[in-house]
Amino acid sequence: HIDGEEYNLNTEKSLEYIAKNKPKVVVLGSSLILFPQPVREVAEEVHRYGGSLVYDGSHVMGLIAGGVFQDPLREGADVLVGSTHKSFFGPQGGLILSNDSEFMAKLSSNFLHVTQDNPHPNRVAALGVALAEAERWGAQYASRVVLNSKRLAKLLFEEGLPVEPNTREDFTQSHQVFLNYGGWEKGSDVRDKLEEVRIIVDAGVRVGLNEVTRRGYDEADVESVAQAIALKLKGNNTNTDILKIVDELVEKHPRIHYTL
Repeated sequence: HIDGEEYNLNTEKSLEYIAKNKPKVVVLGSSLILFPQPVREVAEEVHRYGGSLVYDGSHVMGLIAGGVFQDPLREGADVLVGSTHKSFFGPQGGLILSNDSEFMAKLSSNFLHVTQDNPHPNRVAALGVALAEAERWGAQYASRVVLNSKRLAKLLFEEGLPVEPNTREDFTQSHQVFLNYGGWEKGSDVRDKLEEVRIIVDAGVRVGLNEVTRRGYDEADVESVAQAIALKLKGNNTNTDILKIVDELVEKHPRIHYTL
C-alpha cells in the first residue's frame, strides 16, 4: 500500500495487510525511492508470526554504504539485496547481505552451480576497487549526492516544474529527484526533449545525481544543471543556448572523483 502524496509505504495499511495475510517473505523495495522506508515497523510485524523481511536496496546501496540513508539490517531486515552499479559505483552485478550466518550458509550451499555460475573475475576485480573506494570515500560521496539532489529538487520546484512530493520541504533524501508528468507517454516526451540537449533521464523522469556527483559536481554546478533543465522544459531558449551550459559543465568536470 503506497501513500501517493508522500511517495512511501502507507505504514498502517501495509501492516494491516501483512498481519492479515502473513506472507512468508516480505520485500521492501522500489525503483523510485526518495525516502527511507519503515523497516522497523514492518520487521516487527513480520517477525511476530515468523516471517522474513528482505530489503531491496538496489537504487540506494551507495547511500546505505555511505551511512546517509538507512541501515536496513540494523533496523530489522533479515536480508539486504541490491545492485553494485547504481548509486553504488561498481560494475554490473549484485550483493546479498545478512547478519544471519545460518541463512548465509544455506544461501552459499544452494547458490553456486545451482542458480549462479561463472563469477567473471574481471567483474570481481572491478568490484574490489569500487568497495575500496567506497570504504575510503563513501561517506563524503553519499553526503554530496544527497546535498546535490536536495538542491536540484528545490531549484526545479522554484522554476515551476512538477517536483514531487510537494507536501514536504526536502523533496528527497536519496539520489533521486522526481518530476511527475503524469505517466510514461508525457514522461517519454520529456525524456526526448532533454536528450536533445544531452541531459539523460528515463521516461519516469527520475533525475539521478549520483553520476554527476562522481564527476565532482557541487551545489553551484547543480544550479547550472537546474537552469539547463528548466530552460529546455519551459521552452524559453534554443537548444544552442542550453547546450552551451551543458558543454561548459562537461568541460569543467573531465575526471572521476572519489577514487583511489
